[in-house]
Amino acid sequence: MCGEQESENDPRDAIIREQAELIAELQEKVDRLQALLEGKADAKAAKKPIFTENYSADRNKNREKKTKKKSTGRKPTDAKRDLVTQEINIYAEGAAREECVRRRSQLAWRIDDGQSVYVCDHIDGLPDSIRKACRCHQDCETAAANSALKSS
Repeated sequence: MCGEQESENDPRDAIIREQAELIAELQEKVDRLQALLEGKADAKAAKKPIFTENYSADRNKNREKKTKKKSTGRKPTDAKRDLVTQEINIYAEGAAREECVRRRSQLAWRIDDGQSVYVCDHIDGLPDSIRKACRCHQDCETAAANSALKSS
């Protein structure tokens, strides 16, 4: 009988019982929390997203394309020819007009009697010449106009 009394009064048995009760309580708590988590997961999975916007490709089917703005870049020479108010033929110095051929045409703004005019210079030269054509009277007028602008 001595062995049975010792086992009943053994402090280790009391600790084991307390721990068993604590384990049982914690296991119940874990089971409740797991059930709660499963319920929350089911509630979130059940909701379907609601889209307020129409994101489909069909939305843009009948939409008209916007027209592009005109380029603000350089205008071609043909578009500028309508603005020309004066045409000047410039020939190679010392050459007969009949012998000269047109090398190029140049469009430029000039000041004439205080007015800006758009001028087309037709530059003619000899067929085998690499010399530039002379426009002496034009150069003098342009230089005078430029100096007048700078001084004012």
